[in-house]
Amino acid sequence: MAIDMNNVNLRRCGLCLWNNYAGLGFILEPAPLPPHIVQLVESNSPAVAAGLRIRDVILAVNDKNMRESSYDDLKYTIKKARDYDGRIDLLVIDQDFYELFKEKNQSINFRFAKTIETPSTMPIDYQNFPKHQPRTCEIHLNRRATSFGFQTVNPLTDVGILIQEVYPNSPAAKTLLRKCDRIIEIDDEFIDDISSTAILEKLRTAKEKRYVKLYVVDTTTYDFFQSNNIQLSSKEYRQTRVVEKDSTNLCINEDQSLRESKTYHLPSTWETSNEQKIRFRLSRKTDEYRSIVSNFNEAMKENYTQIIKIERIQNERWYMQYLAHKKEFKKRLQNNTERILYHGCPVQAAHSIIEDCFNRSFIGVHGTAYGYGVYFSSKASYSHMYTRPNINGERCMFIARVLIGKTTRGNSSMKTRPLGFDSTTDEDHIFVIYHDAQAYAEYLITYK
Repeated sequence: MAIDMNNVNLRRCGLCLWNNYAGLGFILEPAPLPPHIVQLVESNSPAVAAGLRIRDVILAVNDKNMRESSYDDLKYTIKKARDYDGRIDLLVIDQDFYELFKEKNQSINFRFAKTIETPSTMPIDYQNFPKHQPRTCEIHLNRRATSFGFQTVNPLTDVGILIQEVYPNSPAAKTLLRKCDRIIEIDDEFIDDISSTAILEKLRTAKEKRYVKLYVVDTTTYDFFQSNNIQLSSKEYRQTRVVEKDSTNLCINEDQSLRESKTYHLPSTWETSNEQKIRFRLSRKTDEYRSIVSNFNEAMKENYTQIIKIERIQNERWYMQYLAHKKEFKKRLQNNTERILYHGCPVQAAHSIIEDCFNRSFIGVHGTAYGYGVYFSSKASYSHMYTRPNINGERCMFIARVLIGKTTRGNSSMKTRPLGFDSTTDEDHIFVIYHDAQAYAEYLITYK
């Protein structure tokens, strides 16, 4: 029997950039081959406003068929469309339906797609959403209700669980529960570190009791708490209220007054420019250039023949975020754990990294043997193996500042940093980080 196209949740999501939001608000699973799946949709983002969902399969971008495209091609197409006029159209379908169509060998008729457009400006309720505030949602079922009124989705790691939908006029809709929330506790029990299957069973048990108490956070709060080692547990959190001001983080709680904001200074070597420019080619005559070449020569030995250029990366926003992390690490660990490490990648990936930092979209590209994060090495010859020559035979490698913090030996089962640690390692030269601003790409070397 053919699949009814009216019931497959095929959507055309029209996303546009907002002046007060960085990016479009979604992350792709970095699988090299199709199908290409949406790994995360950020709370209060253009993506969520356009109806994009976690585990959606991307079929087309601006009517260009992407079902047979590589991961790099898809990322390039999305970035090119976004940079051209600040908007993209994504044709998507739920992963379950995609697999069903594939199983039945039935084609997907794009004419049945429902169009959902992101508003041109951020909605007021998004703007007024409290930052870094966990929420408690108590949901009671009355006699007539048969469901709590929300749909969940498993992360691609199958650890933890997220809210996929909150249905209108449902018991859940009467609470503060929102799409893309991550459930941290169910009935005062911490569940963020257990399997998604076990969490679903707890929700089924709660439904039988016709009551559930959820402790949830939005995606931004979840990342912020993890990167700043703030406990997610409601008992340990103890009503601490975290607010963000400018590019640094300020904390207020019941026992403290507002901490004064700190000023971060840019490196003295940075150049000024009237253009919106973040890549600055170094002169071969400078000590800065000669020092980098000397270290690269020693590290690479006979693995290259010529340095084409060395560029200094002056991404002020990223650098400020990195400095804030560096300060927090030093205060917490009473030690400077910054390391100068290498990161090799294809040329096109380098362009994305310079603009968007070592973000989670690249996770898994260099393997997952020591954890599901971004990989760096103290050996340039090792990072060289992950570079790819362009049509001119040129390769590129980053020299990055990396905060390894407290590190432990990693393995392929680690989907995030282990509790109490900041990174994982092979206990030799490889280090894996799990937060975007935990590293800063200081230089890009283009060579043959």
